[in-house]
Amino acid sequence: MTELPRKYNQADENNRKLSAYRPLPPETLNSLREYYRVGLTYTSNALEGNSLTESETKVVIEDGLMSDGDDTVNDTVNDTVKRVDTPRLSKTQQAVLAAIGMHPDYSYEQLAAVCGVSRPTIARTIKTLQACNCIRRIGSDKKGLWEIINESRIS
Repeated sequence: MTELPRKYNQADENNRKLSAYRPLPPETLNSLREYYRVGLTYTSNALEGNSLTESETKVVIEDGLMSDGDDTVNDTVNDTVKRVDTPRLSKTQQAVLAAIGMHPDYSYEQLAAVCGVSRPTIARTIKTLQACNCIRRIGSDKKGLWEIINESRIS
């Protein structure tokens, strides 16, 4: 029984030592976040047999293809490719559908940045996709979401 109070005291001392380092400097926090966000995602997916390099994993995550959910990078990439891999969609339409699939709350400006095109191009593409009943807006322009209805209707 005398061992337990000693362990509590040691735990308290360790906690005091650790707390002395807080708050961590911003560059240390950013470095840790990057490690956990990219490094551990890469390692986890490599164990699953994903052949992406760590750099490719980082690009997939940073370019908006990675969802915030529980999907792995491999699942996310495969889902995105399967969903928009049809010859009836232009590359811009495919990119917009992929971006909306990952980020249904994105604005025209955010979609333009992710897809690497101008805002007017996004506006035209959205209009075409809406006219073909491939996507629709749910809610207001400011706080609403995009919903993919059927991307195979574009000819």
